[in-house]
Amino acid sequence: MGCLLALVAAASCGGEVTQGVDDGDAGPDVAVLDGAAGAPENDAALSDAPPVEDVASDYVDPGCPTIEPPPATRECDPLAAVTGCGPGFACYPFVDHPFGEGCNVQRFGTICIVGGTGTQGDRCGDGLGSCAEGYLCVIGTRAGARCARLCDVTVPDACPSGLVCGDTDIEGYGVCA
Repeated sequence: MGCLLALVAAASCGGEVTQGVDDGDAGPDVAVLDGAAGAPENDAALSDAPPVEDVASDYVDPGCPTIEPPPATRECDPLAAVTGCGPGFACYPFVDHPFGEGCNVQRFGTICIVGGTGTQGDRCGDGLGSCAEGYLCVIGTRAGARCARLCDVTVPDACPSGLVCGDTDIEGYGVCA
């Protein structure tokens, strides 16, 4: 709500408001509002809008039944010296998010796919290439998706000096950061 008010206030003062991240690749994701300060049509449009509480109070959450998650799919072991994948393939852990589609649950597992070449800190995903065996493409503290070395979060000192093994949203797997 506060962001909406900030966007509306900036627009009604004759400014330009942008939202998004410019990672330098395909241009920023930008929402732009232009308005003249004190323009009557802006003030009228705002006064005719229904309060947010009226719209939200009509929603009834249908809820979801308790669903047992499917067993993990394990084709290989990404943390083993010999992963179990054939030549030219690498083992990667994955999580398949339902992203709000009904009442689905997350699926976890490991899969053998063609290996990439990216190592610690290299950009990855969305047509940028993929990570080498032993690395995972993650979104972390640096802008954009980056390759990070896989690690076992239960093993002390699992990462090279200066890096710490941190959790991912894939149970049992971490990355060095």
